[in-house]
Amino acid sequence: MKLGLCAVSLVLGMLSLSLFQELPGLAWFLPAGFVLILLLLFRKALPLSFLLAGFLWAGVDGHGYIDSKLPTQLHGTDFTITGKVSSFPKGGSQRIAFLVNSNAPVSEKWQGGQIRLSWRDPVSIPMPGEEWAFRVRMFTPSGMLNQGGFDYERWLYTEDIVATGYVRGDAQQLNDGFVSVDGVRRYFRERVDTLANQQQKQAGGLLKALLTGDEPVDNSV
Repeated sequence: MKLGLCAVSLVLGMLSLSLFQELPGLAWFLPAGFVLILLLLFRKALPLSFLLAGFLWAGVDGHGYIDSKLPTQLHGTDFTITGKVSSFPKGGSQRIAFLVNSNAPVSEKWQGGQIRLSWRDPVSIPMPGEEWAFRVRMFTPSGMLNQGGFDYERWLYTEDIVATGYVRGDAQQLNDGFVSVDGVRRYFRERVDTLANQQQKQAGGLLKALLTGDEPVDNSV
């Protein structure tokens, strides 16, 4: 019973951060951490300790994400990035969107991370596990404030996407990455495509989603 109460307290502590209109500064979390250490000395205060721990966890994670985003002074800058494709591409033949994890610092001012790229008229379709080098224009993650509508910026945060951009120059595949978890996902996806005939197209799509986490193609990229 107490374990369940602690788990609920942890979740409530993490959710409590959403009550703030903006992320509190780090100065908030230093005294909260000191209070947490004191509470841990009392067993009866364990649920309260988990509540405070959840608040601290969410706050530190939020600041970590902000620090990892593309700095605003680099917004709209062109970079050459190398990294591993981490998602199946979404879209059609004229434009696709996919995720790339940069495997090296992008510049002296930014380490990089998971980036959402779009590519108009791609010369090839990047697949999960492959390593590529791209010339891209990068943007700091942001979204329009739309009351009751889709919160694009929050979605980027939940996906740990630290920058967006589009391919605007050279692109080169460096490694097929077949010997990897993403490579195995790609293999099963290709096998399902091969085995599923036209009558089984819908079932094949469901099977791909269950086996590889691949989502239905969305042409509105």
